[in-house]
Amino acid sequence: MIPHKVLNIRCYICTYLALFFIFVFIRLLEYQILQFHAFFIKKNLPFGELGCKKILNMKKLLLIVTIVTMVCSAKAQEITWGVRAGLNVPKVNEKIKGDDGEWSSDYKSKVGFHLGVIADLGLSESFYIQPGLYFTTKGAKADYEGMTEKLNLSYLQLPILASYRFNLGGDTKLHINVGPYFALGVGGKFKYEEDGETYKIDAFGTSDEDSDEEKGGLKRFDAGLAFGAGVSFGKIYAGLNYDLGLANIANKDEWGSDYKLKNRSFNISVGYNF
Repeated sequence: MIPHKVLNIRCYICTYLALFFIFVFIRLLEYQILQFHAFFIKKNLPFGELGCKKILNMKKLLLIVTIVTMVCSAKAQEITWGVRAGLNVPKVNEKIKGDDGEWSSDYKSKVGFHLGVIADLGLSESFYIQPGLYFTTKGAKADYEGMTEKLNLSYLQLPILASYRFNLGGDTKLHINVGPYFALGVGGKFKYEEDGETYKIDAFGTSDEDSDEEKGGLKRFDAGLAFGAGVSFGKIYAGLNYDLGLANIANKDEWGSDYKLKNRSFNISVGYNF
């Protein structure tokens, strides 16, 4: 057991170093973005001011999330780490608005996996903040007449969960978890199979009129709400959770403003806490 004063000193040192790094990194990033913006304006290219504003907004969001996590770290009475891995059963929720109302397609669940690390920041004996970083796979599949469509997506996902622990006796605890998640797509494919032939296109990005390469028209950024429950037996953890995507990952320039596509995923996890 680490003495309380030593733990506080370690937390404050880590917090100050992290914040120093964040502010220096943010300033350098802002300088590079402004240089990037000036290049596009000078060349009269289409990326322009709107694209740079989106990047700056993401930078501010990253700063806010990181500061909140660092403040919680400084106030934490206990900090532990753990690893998680498990099975995903993802699908996508598709909605299309038309003249006859709103309708959905027949996308079905597929099987995926997740692997990552978590930090438990104990703010009291029962209440914790639990940020994590995962590599996780999502997507869906659909069967049409003579053709199968599969959507395979890979993300780096950052959940920031509020976790309340109920003591069930001994070293056994019930975990109730809820909080937002943010994800960045690092790879993805639309895969079509018909008459023994397979056709693949990149899921992320939009098609270029000057190129023959076809894109799936999906946005890399995703965000939503994660909630679930689990049980820890000493250092062993097992749990269930659900990722409810709230961001529309379909690019409106490719799919139109009446098309909505959102991630959903039911997950089964096991893990070990150090």
